[in-house]
Amino acid sequence: RINATLVVVTNHVYMWVESGLELDEQALTKVARQLENDYLPRLQATFGDYWQPGMDNDPHLSVLHLSEFSTDDEIGFFDSGDEYPLSINSASNEQEIIYMNMAFLDVGDEAYMGTLVHELEHLIQWHMDGNETTWLDEGLAQLAETINGLDSVDTYLDWLSQPDIQLNSWSYDDSDDVYAHYGAAYLLSLYIWEQLGSDAVVDLSRDPANGLQAVSNVLHAYRPDLSLEQFLADWAAANWLDGESDSPLYGYNALDLGQPRAATRVKRLPLDTVGELPQYGVDYVELNVSGPVTVTFVGDTWVSLVDSAAFAGNRMWVAPPLDNLSAQLTRAFDLTGLSTATLTFAAWYNLEPDWDFAYVTISTDEGDTWQLLRPDHATTGQYGPAFGGRSRDERDSTDGWITESISLDAYVGREIWLRFELLTDSALTNGAFALDEIAIPELNYVADAETDDGGWQAAGFVRTGVQLPQTWSVQLIDNGNPTQVYSLPLNAFNQGQATFDLGRRGGVLVIMPQTPFINQPASYWLEVTDN
Repeated sequence: RINATLVVVTNHVYMWVESGLELDEQALTKVARQLENDYLPRLQATFGDYWQPGMDNDPHLSVLHLSEFSTDDEIGFFDSGDEYPLSINSASNEQEIIYMNMAFLDVGDEAYMGTLVHELEHLIQWHMDGNETTWLDEGLAQLAETINGLDSVDTYLDWLSQPDIQLNSWSYDDSDDVYAHYGAAYLLSLYIWEQLGSDAVVDLSRDPANGLQAVSNVLHAYRPDLSLEQFLADWAAANWLDGESDSPLYGYNALDLGQPRAATRVKRLPLDTVGELPQYGVDYVELNVSGPVTVTFVGDTWVSLVDSAAFAGNRMWVAPPLDNLSAQLTRAFDLTGLSTATLTFAAWYNLEPDWDFAYVTISTDEGDTWQLLRPDHATTGQYGPAFGGRSRDERDSTDGWITESISLDAYVGREIWLRFELLTDSALTNGAFALDEIAIPELNYVADAETDDGGWQAAGFVRTGVQLPQTWSVQLIDNGNPTQVYSLPLNAFNQGQATFDLGRRGGVLVIMPQTPFINQPASYWLEVTDN
């Protein structure tokens, strides 16, 4: 807790300054007026509105200027915990508020204004679609800076050195990685804005679906002739060609991107290489050769949801790795004729430690209230005993699976509802949460997920096999005059071969695996020969 002074008030903005921090009040007044009259209306028109009158029943939003943050890796932030009462979040400030780290900012400069607009977009996004994926929310927040005419985004430079990073994922483990994630998300958001228009961004920020599914929904509305796979392939080509093609598909108006790092540069053929990419990462293979070349590509046909087989059989229940997820698997049971009862099941999980948890709960009043059950492998979750971390790290795990047996004796003689629930936060997701062989032996009940749902009601869980089909896009950019982009057709086994006649400037292969809901990489083999 800190003390702060309210120094500027407009119709919708409070400007607060931490006690002891000296800032130019005239500069703060100028910023508040610019925010009130320019930035905020544009943000509201494009992304929607923040919560009004909000948590504190006051239409104003607050900007709190602090002398420093507890960590030195942030220059501003919005905390959705402030949108909840103290009875739920003991650290809540109970208002619509963003925080500015004045150890690294000067009031009114480009970095300050960019940070202010960026965090305001997060404030708005929370109200419009509070469980949006981190990567897309961060992309839109940076786009907000550009839409407001600010030259404050430079994360695309980090992406240029790591174009093989996964687009639809997020990681804070490595500072280089996180800025490359920012860059990828910004470039796609910018591409959507320039290719589909401002109205598409309006709809994207409001779409109840998340991540690439929201992008797909908006794309279907504005370009029904174009698949998400092709749109992302065009985007990958645009990131190499920016400024080098006459086609508006392959470039940006708002920035001069520069060229991403090539995974391989070839000056002499043949080329015979293998590669591995995360989903929606890109390998650029630069071919500094001319004349006829034959390209042969073979990619993985399947990719795993989890890093093991199903516990039994071929299918299981899976909640995929998504941000802000509340996935539930619920079923009613009648224990009235029993004197003893046991819930048994197998579980596989790879959850963000200390933040994402899976719970087993029970209700005796048809879902009005729920009590937590305690599995043997439980850790301490946010709300009580829960699964957390990695099941593979448990000493008694088998190929990553743990088995559980929970007594239901306290509930025999009654009708009950059982529920498995996965709750994830807004920042990171490591992997999925999977269940198999759910049983109550005393009822002769076993749900093996093989042939039907076993009576379970799923919201966020899917009954599926361990693997999903792997999709690829493989393109050749011919640096001729004019520049041409060709797709390499692949068969059902992700195999393709074609011959291209390259001019003196050579060409570039653009390779991207495109399977959603997966944090596992995919591998390929590539051969390029001359004729």
